[in-house]
Amino acid sequence: MTSNSTKRIHRIYSILLSIVIIIAGICLIVSCINIYNSGKQPFSRESVTDAFSKIAIPVYLCIFMTILGFILELFLPISSTKSKNIVSKDMILMNLQNKKDMSGNDTEITTAINTERKKRKLHSTIRMVVIFVASAIFLIYATNDKNFHQSDINGSMIKAMYVLVPCLLVSFIYSLVVVIISEKSMATEIELLKKLPFKEKGSTEECDTCSCDKKLAAIRIAFIIIGIGILIYGFATGGTRDVLTKAVNICTECIGLG
Repeated sequence: MTSNSTKRIHRIYSILLSIVIIIAGICLIVSCINIYNSGKQPFSRESVTDAFSKIAIPVYLCIFMTILGFILELFLPISSTKSKNIVSKDMILMNLQNKKDMSGNDTEITTAINTERKKRKLHSTIRMVVIFVASAIFLIYATNDKNFHQSDINGSMIKAMYVLVPCLLVSFIYSLVVVIISEKSMATEIELLKKLPFKEKGSTEECDTCSCDKKLAAIRIAFIIIGIGILIYGFATGGTRDVLTKAVNICTECIGLG
């Protein structure tokens, strides 16, 4: 089988998997809303099971599509080639940035390169701001006790979803746009960097780049060590037990599942 036929099969599979997941997600949301609107409180295991049993077919389709994807990866693999292409683009850009001389007289190319970098940095900053603002809006709404009434918990939760879903959609859509813009910008910068001459070996710029890479690696290692230390501290002080207890209480007492 040719590579084009393999890619076509995987493309069709991806479209079908997306459709099945969307249908299953919509059915799940509708079932949860129906459980809240049923008026049966506290929710029993039987009522929850009866509501979720109606969406068994979409769930089984998701499981079947997942197994089918595993089979496709075994007999018609193309993911390895794709991942190499994605990694190679990042690696090519990084290598060119380290090896190409930006201090030359070709100001037109260097200006265009700096413009592409500023564009990616600007969109990344805006994305962080959008995510922060969306999170702040929902947190302000969620922490206001006036928005949640004990006499109408179902209605309060549905209204909270009307606030949460737009915040998630805006953040997700803009993040997707940033990824597309960054991919195109990186490809443009790679083509521009190829036109510049290479740095001389042992130049100060090359040494500065190496030192920056070492500092960045040290910072990453430090954050990893801090994260591992926090995890160990949580296990030692019984934090995981508290989180599990709260999760069980939320599922069995608040939501009513189980």
